[in-house]
Amino acid sequence: MGISSSGQYAVVFAYDGIYVSSNYGVSFSNVFSNLTYNGYSLLYPVMSSSGQKITFFGFYLDGANSYVDIYNSSNYGSSFTKVSDVITGSSVTSDLYGSCMTADGNTVYFAIAGNIYKSTDSGATWSLVYTSNS
Repeated sequence: MGISSSGQYAVVFAYDGIYVSSNYGVSFSNVFSNLTYNGYSLLYPVMSSSGQKITFFGFYLDGANSYVDIYNSSNYGSSFTKVSDVITGSSVTSDLYGSCMTADGNTVYFAIAGNIYKSTDSGATWSLVYTSNS
């Protein structure tokens, strides 16, 4: 879940998609759906302080074809761009622990399966910044 600093914009995830409010939470619109099937899950949306930038994560587990996709919006959730297969491989698990975004939306972190990833370009590219020894 994410909320703009003014409270005007909010983003949440539910079983059937990503929802955005632009009216202080009075109503929400489904801005991204149709991926909650065949083991695909939408997880942990984050939002910049203005509400303009939104990033969320999609997870799919199918043996060696497991992956985490990142989706970015720079227009308040009007459209999203997919960053394909950010993490792949049989060791990918559904243990996505959380995510956060800086106020300007340029730096994003997420933690999955004991690893922490960082993006400094609003989620366009990612690097591994921490690996657990356990």
